[in-house]
Amino acid sequence: RTLHNRFLDGTIVNSKSGLTFLTVNGFNKDKLKYIGNFIEISSPSAIRVTSKECVTILSVGRFELVKDYLTAIKSVAQVTKKFDEKKIEYLIIGYGPLEEEIRDFIEESKISSIKILIDPPNLSRYYQISDIYLQTSLYEGTSNSILEAMNASLPVVATNVGDNGFLIENKKTGFLVSSRNVEGVTEYLTELIKSETMRVKMGHAGKQRLCEFFDRGKTLNTWLDYLNNLSREKNLG
Repeated sequence: RTLHNRFLDGTIVNSKSGLTFLTVNGFNKDKLKYIGNFIEISSPSAIRVTSKECVTILSVGRFELVKDYLTAIKSVAQVTKKFDEKKIEYLIIGYGPLEEEIRDFIEESKISSIKILIDPPNLSRYYQISDIYLQTSLYEGTSNSILEAMNASLPVVATNVGDNGFLIENKKTGFLVSSRNVEGVTEYLTELIKSETMRVKMGHAGKQRLCEFFDRGKTLNTWLDYLNNLSREKNLG
């Protein structure tokens, strides 16, 4: 904070929640600049259409407490009981210290359609074959996995933490729920599983939002404008 307030010309923050945190904690807000993460966007105009009988739910992230996979597994287990088990598939992709604990959660759920994949080399393929993205984190900054899900035109069900409330337009590109809210996650997953039309509509809206706020070219231009302005202010340009 002392370095920022007294010596630096500015500080770049890549999450809106981080910007709020720093401002509240005494960082000079006039020297803070939000520039978000960007992503290489594939086929911006493509509308996702699926015709699978099985709906695939996907989660991607390290196996740590902050990701709260217990809530995700409990929710999917409840959802699966509402449908034929063959209709629901849940893929958890990642790696980390809680792998065995997560495997135990899955075994206790007695749902055979919940599967773990450890750090596969072709991650993008799993976004493409999935229908819904699920994230139940207790904390996030700007979630790259949600950006990847939006890039694949997936509707997202996620906890309203960190920048998730900015990434996801609630009830338009997906659904936001409170942390550890098994009932809320179950409800929204159920809605999406029942309606392919809703999944396609929300996924397309998410892709449009991605193009608007997280395009690589737009982000790079924001960086250049910011650096040029600083240069002019310091009489270096």
